[in-house]
Amino acid sequence: LRSLSKEKGFSLVELLITVALIGIAGAIAIPSIMQQLPKFHMRGASRDITAKLMMARLRAIQENKEYGVEFTSGAIDSFKVVKCNNATVPCDTTWSDAGAAGEGAANINIADEGCLSGRIEFKPNGTVSAAGNGNITTCPNGIGDYGSSERIVIVSTSDGTLTQNIVVNAYTG
Repeated sequence: LRSLSKEKGFSLVELLITVALIGIAGAIAIPSIMQQLPKFHMRGASRDITAKLMMARLRAIQENKEYGVEFTSGAIDSFKVVKCNNATVPCDTTWSDAGAAGEGAANINIADEGCLSGRIEFKPNGTVSAAGNGNITTCPNGIGDYGSSERIVIVSTSDGTLTQNIVVNAYTG
């Protein structure tokens, strides 16, 4: 005969203790994770802007036409890849959306240098300038010493505690 005293499974007490331990671990971990979210959002926006800059440069070289990245301030700052509508260099007409866009999170500020006039442009040879054929080697005037590279975008948390600069080589893009 079999003994009925060896049943398989968990008792209610064991289950309650396990749930309580998971709850305590979550209560300890969640504030730490929430504290790191602005840093994750800032780095994500920086990576996205960098990817759009690389995309614009590569498409300018591939298509032998000017491309750029345009920055727009608002409740949520955004940026998009744009292309010149004609073959004249520098572009003397309007720019159109090239189909790649992104935006920062609600707690992230994206500020382009004022000397860019809201857009950084890539020439067909891959070099870079500010909007309207501006000289990017003097942008921004007297801020930092990046050598042949210039800061073009500042990504920061809305409270200003974390900041990340995006820098581009003024001569090679």
